[in-house]
Amino acid sequence: MNTGILILYITTAAGLILIKKIRPAYFILIVLLLLLTSLNETWVTVWKHQKNALLFYNIFSLVEMVLWSLLLVYNNEYRKKWVHFLIIIALLIGSFIEIRLRPGFHSYTYRAFSIYGIISCLVYYYQLTEVRREEVIMFNGRFWILTGLLLFQFVFAFYLTALDLPEFRAAVDALYAFRVIFNIINIAYYLLLLYGILCLSFYRR
Repeated sequence: MNTGILILYITTAAGLILIKKIRPAYFILIVLLLLLTSLNETWVTVWKHQKNALLFYNIFSLVEMVLWSLLLVYNNEYRKKWVHFLIIIALLIGSFIEIRLRPGFHSYTYRAFSIYGIISCLVYYYQLTEVRREEVIMFNGRFWILTGLLLFQFVFAFYLTALDLPEFRAAVDALYAFRVIFNIINIAYYLLLLYGILCLSFYRR
């Protein structure tokens, strides 16, 4: 078992233990996402059921897109939330079409989701600068969870783009180096989610 999966399990366990304390309550979506991630990684990576691994990752990624998108819509102070629900629906429809017509992971539509996630995080940071009350960033769980999302999606979008290049896929050393970097990003991602969950559970403004 690699370090990233171990930290994923720890973060999931912490989320399940603290689920009733998490505020705002919609951040429970993170706990659901972590639980589904743990189940998926256990089946594919730990138990090594590689035969249908791509199918599992495609299905999981669709659920991941929905849960993160819903959380971002509820978290950010958008005036026209219906526009963002339309974006979510468009991403899902596009993903289904890509999965049916194009072999492999639906990298095109997932990259579009990554861009949407990154922009939403930046919008949240901007909204944070306009808040008049004092914000203690160190204990702001929303900030750390969205920072984790921003970090992960930025690197993963770059990785998906690189994988679409035949030259990158043929470079064994480059693939190995990037996978090492991505494992480190995974660890940072889950640690940021863990810290964010702790802040949302124990720190009240």
